[in-house]
Amino acid sequence: MSRIRLSIAALLAAAAASLSNIPVSAQGTYPDKPVHLLVGRPPGGVADIAARVIGQHLSRRWKEQVVVENRPGGGGVIAVRATLQAAADGASVLVAADSDFTINRFVLKSWQPSYDTDIVPIARLTFNPVVLVAPTKAPYSTVQQLIQAAKADPGGITFATAGTGSSPHLVGEYFGSKAGIDIRHIPYSGGPAAAAAAAGGHVGLAVIAVSSAAPLVQSGNVKVIGLSTKSRLPFLPDWPTIAEGGVPDFEANIWTGLFIKAGTSAAVIEKLRNDVWEILADPVAVKELQDVGAVPAPLFAKEFETEIARDSERNEALVRRLKILTD
Repeated sequence: MSRIRLSIAALLAAAAASLSNIPVSAQGTYPDKPVHLLVGRPPGGVADIAARVIGQHLSRRWKEQVVVENRPGGGGVIAVRATLQAAADGASVLVAADSDFTINRFVLKSWQPSYDTDIVPIARLTFNPVVLVAPTKAPYSTVQQLIQAAKADPGGITFATAGTGSSPHLVGEYFGSKAGIDIRHIPYSGGPAAAAAAAGGHVGLAVIAVSSAAPLVQSGNVKVIGLSTKSRLPFLPDWPTIAEGGVPDFEANIWTGLFIKAGTSAAVIEKLRNDVWEILADPVAVKELQDVGAVPAPLFAKEFETEIARDSERNEALVRRLKILTD
């Protein structure tokens, strides 16, 4: 059995074990103390802001304090470890980026099997779309023009991202693979630096969050080549997708999800899922998330587990081909 199958099997087993632990009193009493949302990214990013939006709405519903704690470092591993060190009582909930569970296991030497067996997925919260942008003066303005330019100069077009092994990095590599072109990765120290590199014409492309791209597009410093999403975004209807631009069926979603320590009661997990579902259907919360470039995209139980497995399989293939190892 491959490493990815073993990892996903362990994740599913952890979920099943957690759901079998059902104290009757949990549904009526949770939460009876402050709940901490642990975010493995610094303040200001999409995952952090999504956690704050969800946390504010949970706090109003529960009439209980919900505290966002930023635990950046180690590619998200520090927050994962903090979740594992906490009690399995629902008072510590992990808000994770997709890379935490679909990339890190393949690129981090420090990744431990317990991160798969002792953490349970609760719900996908949002898609955090990324977009291919190019400097305004680049000789290509569409996906097809970009592909033609890249085929004429293999390896000559560079693309900037937030760093080696990041989700945008693998989205860029996946695009190159699906489009049949050779584009060369240039890692930067974060999304804003990658966006600035494209705006300054230092690279041929950048794969960056929609929230980073929007002001640069509006100011005319970069132009949109294509979104990584399956369809256009309702709040950016003029931005085309990579798929419609000529790479059929292209879709590479970056997401934020909710996870919890295995052994937490099924009643607590169910309450979290139900309340998050209602929040992500609330027009006020939807608007707050869209304003930072996040698309509410609730997904639960087996469907979320299936997405984790699918994304992990795709990323493992890319990591192996590229021989990425980051610690």
